[in-house]
Amino acid sequence: MAAQLTVPSAMRIESVIQPELPSVLLERISRTMPLLAVGQDHLTWGERLLFGQVASQAACKAACPVAIVPDGWRARQPG
Repeated sequence: MAAQLTVPSAMRIESVIQPELPSVLLERISRTMPLLAVGQDHLTWGERLLFGQVASQAACKAACPVAIVPDGWRARQPG
């Protein structure tokens, strides 16, 4: 997704990998970011029972706006 965007020089894209539950990590990160973009998750029923839907949890609990990008999304035009 990030490779398809034209990012203004005043902005940056960060990828974060931490050993904690995704929903907890995204909620924490949302407190310091102006926008959070997450991919739509496709979990098995067992994973949904254990972890829930990460993108939905992020959208509900984040302190900043959240963009949920559907699986297979492609920019029509760069930018």
